[in-house]
Order: sequence, then structure tokens, then C-alpha cells
Amino acid sequence: MLRHGLLLIGLIFSFGSIAQKKGTSERSNIHGTTLSVYLKSKEGSACFSTSADILLCDAKTGALKKEIYCTTDSSGVPEPIPVKPGTYRVRLKRSKDTAAAPTIVIKEGQNNQVSLTAPNGTLRFEYEGSPQKPVAEYEALVNIRFQPGPIIRQKCSEELEYPPGNYYIEVNTTPVTRFNVDVDCGATSVVYIKEGVLLKITNKNALGPVTLYWPFGDKLLKAYTVDITGDTSKQVVPIKPGRFEAHWKNKDGGENVMRFLVAPDKETKLELIPFTGKLEIEFTLNPFYTMVNIDSISSIVYINQIISGQEYTLLSKEIKPGVRKLSLEHLPDTVDIIITSEGKRPKNEYLLPMAFPQTEVLSVSTNADESVHINLVLPADCKYYKHLFNDVCPRCHKRDEVLPILYSVTVPKGHKGPVEPFHKPHWKSPAKTDGCNPNWHCKRDNTDF
Repeated sequence: MLRHGLLLIGLIFSFGSIAQKKGTSERSNIHGTTLSVYLKSKEGSACFSTSADILLCDAKTGALKKEIYCTTDSSGVPEPIPVKPGTYRVRLKRSKDTAAAPTIVIKEGQNNQVSLTAPNGTLRFEYEGSPQKPVAEYEALVNIRFQPGPIIRQKCSEELEYPPGNYYIEVNTTPVTRFNVDVDCGATSVVYIKEGVLLKITNKNALGPVTLYWPFGDKLLKAYTVDITGDTSKQVVPIKPGRFEAHWKNKDGGENVMRFLVAPDKETKLELIPFTGKLEIEFTLNPFYTMVNIDSISSIVYINQIISGQEYTLLSKEIKPGVRKLSLEHLPDTVDIIITSEGKRPKNEYLLPMAFPQTEVLSVSTNADESVHINLVLPADCKYYKHLFNDVCPRCHKRDEVLPILYSVTVPKGHKGPVEPFHKPHWKSPAKTDGCNPNWHCKRDNTDF
């Protein structure tokens, strides 16, 4: 009896072992035979390429057996690639070092892994729109971030090799151009630079040192200093297109200022003449502002000048809420003024900010001796303002079919798909927010007013 029991236990154990082996074999074959290729740099750090071409070659003859395309996720983990079992030499297609290709035995039913040493990446510079033209005018300072490393000076006409990483780059354009660039194994990172133009200062009278500044937000950053001696052949500055200010001392020790614009794709000739115009803009609050639920109104004043038949912005100033006067100086004789305004809604209202129509003041003559005063009403008026508190339809002269218009781009909780206008009672998602939008909708006449 005991012997029969032991025999039964042995049969059960043997059957379980067979079943377990069969299950393991099936699980290992769920994904078939695959290969995962891990890339590392010469320094041993992981490469984070999103893709790489891998060559599987015969281990003895070196003949190409298969070319596979390997992809990795953001952490550098490669995707398993289906391959046939066998012995291969594995190398990167972009690597020229065939002797360093490791030999690997691809085992059937397993995810085989191999680590390849990839070449470092390279860094080169190109002009936007002119990739064939050498960037011979500039040099760059290149420094790897988040780890110690030297600052490397690279001519922008060269292509140099770098280990993988994130790099901070400064190019000695006027003004200086700064970049953050990722360099990866075996890949070329291209930094695109706007092609500079020549600024030729035509003054034949000596002014001494003149400093060029470029506006960066509310600040002025120094771009270049040139000595104006009257020799025009030495008063040439390679410079990027954009807005600039020139500052230099006058005979009395005061400061002269001239704002100017460097146009793209052109040679800019400039005679430095101090701008002495003064302007004072006083703002009166539009009564409409007190009738609507708006926290505050902010505006931006753009001071434009006509140069060679085209209008360019020389200066922009933000008028913060509560400011009622703006004083400007160092302006040319004639300027154009454009003002844009926006009203902020209370935080608990999910409505679009209210933009108002532009206020345009054209051809204002300035004065060097005293400020020219201008009075403006902000925000500007709109043809729909008169209907704000009057819901009588101007067509049918009735109000029984009139609904208020509310503008919204909010999405209900759980909503999927594109944002659609809501109808509660008459919602609209305006195609443009130009600041002059209707307040009411008449269903009878299908009219907005």
C-alpha cells in the first residue's frame, strides 16, 4: 500500500515537472527570439538615441545577414527586435570601426541583449536657409551642463566631436546668441544661426565710443561698442537683424540716444543723429470699464516709425493697471502710435480675457524743447458698447427672443474630443477676439448686436 502511494506521488511529481517545463518554454516563446541593443558612449555613459540602424553580420565571413532598426524610449531602454537564432557580429551601421564589433550567440526563444560602444556625437553650425555657406564669421563657446567639463572654443566653420549630453553654447554674434543643445551618440547636432547683416555707420564726424544695446523685455542689454572716428571704412559692424539703441556722450557730458532697426537680408546704412523728441500720453478711463466685471485693464503702447516706406516698431511700453500717464523721450520727429488693451476677468470666471479694439494715433509730431501732450481714452470704443445694457433688438425692436452672448473656451469635466461652443443660453467661441464683440443674440432675426 505504501509502495503504491509513493508510486502515485512520483507520477504526479513527474507530470507536474513536465507541465512546468512545457509552460516555461511557452512563456519564453511568447515574444519569440529577439535582440535588444543597448548603446553606450566611449566614456561609458548611456546613449539616448531614439533610433539606430544595426547590422547583423556573419561571425566568420562578415557578410551582412540582416539590417535592423532599433528604437529606444526616453530612458534609453531598447525595444526588442525579432531576429533568427545564430551567431552574429553586431555593429552600428554608422560606425566605421568594424573590428570592434562584438560576437553574440542569438539563442532561440529568448530576448538576447548586447551592448555596443557608439561613436560620440558631433556639433556643427549652419546659417538658416543657407546650409552650404560656411559660418566663418563667428566662434562659439561650448560647455557641457550638469557635469564638470572644460569650456571649448569652436570655430563655427568646424564640426567637432562631443560626448553625449546637454550643452550650453554662446555664439559671438552681435548681440550674443545663446543655445541649449542635446548631443547624442553617433548623431550630428546642427545649430542654426541667423545670417547677420552689415551695419555701416556713415558719420564722418567723430563721436567717440558708441554703445549699441538691444531690448530684452524691459531691459537693455549691451551688444557692441564701436569707436566712431569719422573713418567710415572702420565703422562696419556685423550684426543680427532687429531693434537697437545707440548711446553716446555729447559735448556737454549728457547722453545722446538714437533708436534704429536693422532689417534682414539688407545692408543697413545709418547716420547717428540723436533723437530729441519728447511725448507725453495721458489716459482717460473709458466709462465702459466701470460697467463690466473686469479686474483690471493693461495696455501696450507701440511707437512706430516709417523707414523707407515701411512701418517698424522702435519702442514698446506696457501700461500697467492704474497708470494714467506715460512719458517718452529720445523719439524721432514723427512717430505713429498704436495701443492694444486687454481686461482681465476675475479668477472665478472661466471666460476669455476681454480684448478691446486697437487705438491708433498716426503721425504725431514730437518736440525737442517740451513734451507734446496727447489725451487718449482707453480702452477704445466699440460699436457694440451702446447695446451692453440695452437688450432690445435693433431690427425687430423686441426683446422676447433675445439671449445674452457669453464667450467661453472651457471644457466640461469628462469631455473628450474637440472643444465646441456651449449654448447656455447662447454661448459662442469667437473666431477672433478683436475686442469688439456683440453682447446679445436675437433668435427671431438671427442677429448679433
